[in-house]
Amino acid sequence: MLSRTLSTRFLLACMLALGVLLLLPPMASALVPKDGGPAPGTETRITTSPGDEYDPAISGNLIVYSSYRSTSTDVYYYNLATGLETQVTNAVGDQELSDVNNGRIVYTDLETLDVLLYDPATGSSTNLTPERPVSINPCISGDIVAWEDVDQGSQQVYARDIVTGELRQLSNNPDVNGKPATDGRTVVWEAGSNTTATCSVHAYDWASGTSRMLASNLDGDFRRPDVSGDKVVYDGMVNGERDIYCYDLATDTVRHLELPGVQIDTNVSGDYVCFEDLSSGMYHLGIWDLATDTVYWVHANDAAGQYLNDIDGHRLVYTDDRDGQLDIYMRTFDVRPPTLTVTSPVQGAVYTKYDTPVAQWSAVDDYSGVASSGDIASGQALPMTPGTHTVTFWATDGFGNRASIDRTYTVQNVGLSLFPAPGATLPFGDVTVGQAVTQIVTATNSGQAPLWISAATTSTTPAAFSVSGGGVLLNPGQAVDLAVRFAPTTTAVLSGALHVEGCDATSHAAYPLGLADIVLTGRGVSAELPPNQAAQKLLVDYNAAIANGTLWGSGSGVCAALRVKAMRCMIEATGDYIARGNKTMARILLNLVIDCCDGQPPDFVSGPARQPICDEAKALLKSIGG
Repeated sequence: MLSRTLSTRFLLACMLALGVLLLLPPMASALVPKDGGPAPGTETRITTSPGDEYDPAISGNLIVYSSYRSTSTDVYYYNLATGLETQVTNAVGDQELSDVNNGRIVYTDLETLDVLLYDPATGSSTNLTPERPVSINPCISGDIVAWEDVDQGSQQVYARDIVTGELRQLSNNPDVNGKPATDGRTVVWEAGSNTTATCSVHAYDWASGTSRMLASNLDGDFRRPDVSGDKVVYDGMVNGERDIYCYDLATDTVRHLELPGVQIDTNVSGDYVCFEDLSSGMYHLGIWDLATDTVYWVHANDAAGQYLNDIDGHRLVYTDDRDGQLDIYMRTFDVRPPTLTVTSPVQGAVYTKYDTPVAQWSAVDDYSGVASSGDIASGQALPMTPGTHTVTFWATDGFGNRASIDRTYTVQNVGLSLFPAPGATLPFGDVTVGQAVTQIVTATNSGQAPLWISAATTSTTPAAFSVSGGGVLLNPGQAVDLAVRFAPTTTAVLSGALHVEGCDATSHAAYPLGLADIVLTGRGVSAELPPNQAAQKLLVDYNAAIANGTLWGSGSGVCAALRVKAMRCMIEATGDYIARGNKTMARILLNLVIDCCDGQPPDFVSGPARQPICDEAKALLKSIGG
């Protein structure tokens, strides 16, 4: 393991020179389709020096890397917030193989074979392994620093709590234990068998002080692990092809990312796993989104190679050889579109054209933010023309990832037809006082939405007109007969109106259909008596009108009294002739009575009762054939 460590830059140079042919599988295809395509995002070049920079690590705003600019290798870091590069080491010999976490840097001094901790705030380094003979290849997360430790031919993994100073030996087996990684809670490493030349993957829980094997070299060759939370990732060769694996510490389950060609050197941060892919003939980088099982690619088609990567959240750092030397680049990526939440309309909602629903929705993005959204804004009224509508709610983030949700809803037309038609007149004619006549008005739901039917009448005389049959729910196409009743209580010409409304099926609130009322007309008439009784009633009504002062003789004095008496005599004689069956003489006398009170001179009587007496005489005349 030490020889590999000491020759990192040399191996990179060999890869460039040989085109990595030694690592490619036979008959590898030049291009392999990838599910997610290029990873949306932006690339930033970090280093521009004339030397080689490689083996980057990132945490927050700090990127640490090894740099070969003269005759030895040193450690530098770049601050993304300030844009400044700082040299960490300037000692004799080589210093490289570094890591960074939460503003603290660890690196290997290959001159003294120690692991050192560097504080950017003070610019000072502290030796973490003064008591150990050979300590290299450190990693750091939280307060835990782990490294490869060689003592008397045994290579084990050690770790130290940099706050308490506690030193622990994590591995204790005859294998070659190395390439540790930690997230501050768990330390993982590979253990290479001295007999089979294959590796297994182990994990050590710092809190409990226990370790376990995650992948056995009896099942394959598993190398280069990394850890973030419950996710441990590593590359493994089973059945002749090297792929990426993810072990879940919480569920003890393994996910296998099976892609064409060879994939190696994994790193993980949250749900994002980055790795090196050799399937196209060059080293390129892939990003496996564990949440969606989608793989995205960084420079998958470039002639240059990218390798030795690290990831922190949405930032990926790597070594790139596009300019004929090794430089550090950073890819800021966002592969997930915004998350959309649509609360209105719900899928399949049904409205009427008089409803007033509005769109209610929101979009949030976990990283690059929502850059643009929707053809329809939240709070905006939905289109309400009758028919079926599909509204697309969409949003894009800062890197162009687009999410959309379709909502389909139906707007129903509301219609109510009446027969007779609104505004028509419904005549009832003459109806005897005390009796009633009913006519039918048919209401039909001519729309697409259920309707609650409400019906009411008004009239000049209370209760003369009424309606029944309302207060019913009609589905589209259904009809109800509304029974309109005319029951006069007085002898007069009466009028009214029938008001019909179509209402919401649930709230019974009336829709603004604008239907005109149907006009109702009718006349209340007296009940028809037998002629002899009608003649007696006419005489009684005449005498009562004279007595109560609503009828009097025309003129003055003796003439007026004589006219009243003469008219009374004609009415009495009419009754006598009817009683004797002499309708001819009765008709002659009734015509004289009518001429004396029809309002045309010379009338015998005057007063408010004159016309009712005249009408009563006419009715009697009609009943005896006059």
